[in-house]
Amino acid sequence: MNEKRCALIENGVVVNVILADPDSYAPPDGQTLRDVEGLQVNIGDGFDGAQFVDNRVRVQAPPITEVHIAWLEQALLEIGKLDAVNAAIAGDPTKASLWRRVVTVSRNDRDVIEVAAALAIDLDALFSRADAIRRER
Repeated sequence: MNEKRCALIENGVVVNVILADPDSYAPPDGQTLRDVEGLQVNIGDGFDGAQFVDNRVRVQAPPITEVHIAWLEQALLEIGKLDAVNAAIAGDPTKASLWRRVVTVSRNDRDVIEVAAALAIDLDALFSRADAIRRER
């Protein structure tokens, strides 16, 4: 007996993954058997007759919308934009005063969006990195 990891396929979809001898196993009516030994194939994956397609739904985490100023500044430093942000803010006394006193920064703040656009900063990537810095500590 030569059992291998095999997929049972029905209407182009993997309906089960079993251990079977592909040379002797007779799949149920309407299903075909395919040797998937060594492949990452799961129930629900598609099969087009030649290759398997991962059909799992990927849930994307919502973007980080608020971070501590210390982590944000560290992320800005890493991408070489901290000095440019400080220079952009220094030109507006109100923004400069708020920047010195703020504890958390909102990704949706109008001033944050404006400065980021002027300096070509990807806010989603920046806030994600700032959050990662927080988690690394």
